Amino acid sequence: MRVRHFGNHKTTGRFSSLKMGGMVHWESSLELDFFYILENDPDVLEYYEQPEQISYRFDSKNRKYTPDVLVLRKDKKELVEVKPSSRLLDEDNLRKFAAARIYCEKKGYEFIVVTEVEIRFEPYLNNIKTMYRYARAEVTFQHRLAMQRIIRHAGGRIGIDELAGELNNQMGRGEHLQYIYALIYDGFLRVDFNLLLTKESIVQLKERR
Repeated sequence: MRVRHFGNHKTTGRFSSLKMGGMVHWESSLELDFFYILENDPDVLEYYEQPEQISYRFDSKNRKYTPDVLVLRKDKKELVEVKPSSRLLDEDNLRKFAAARIYCEKKGYEFIVVTEVEIRFEPYLNNIKTMYRYARAEVTFQHRLAMQRIIRHAGGRIGIDELAGELNNQMGRGEHLQYIYALIYDGFLRVDFNLLLTKESIVQLKERR
């Protein structure tokens, strides 16, 4: 869906998205961090980089502006610009944002600008990145069942390192930590995201509704 190719940015790359089932292009480290946030947001169904081009007129000239991301949420669509807070008041950016708001009103979208203040909220972002490294681990039904049994036997909460140790005892030695992190990312296990994720972090089973 990208409407333009990479710009002349020094920092560019591709992000392997689980949610999108493929590669998503980014043009700044801040955009890349935003993709991690979108991946972990259950309200986000899909997202597309550089999705639509907006035409506007300034100084007697026709100009074009391409926002960074189109985010499809469960109940709305957002056109998002990812921008360092130091550049929010640049005159050129203010003109682009004004054009984008008019465009979004016509399309039924919301236009929002996100900065490092919202994206790089720690330790939340660091926790997501840690878990995402293990998100593709293939967790067996036996692992899920064993974790349920161990956590319930521990009174409903247990440290990650202790849980990994119990899995070693019950299922044999292995790389069980990757399965724990994968199930935290999946939502099967819960941790306090307001605290830095470590091997001492306490995990619980997801509450049933």
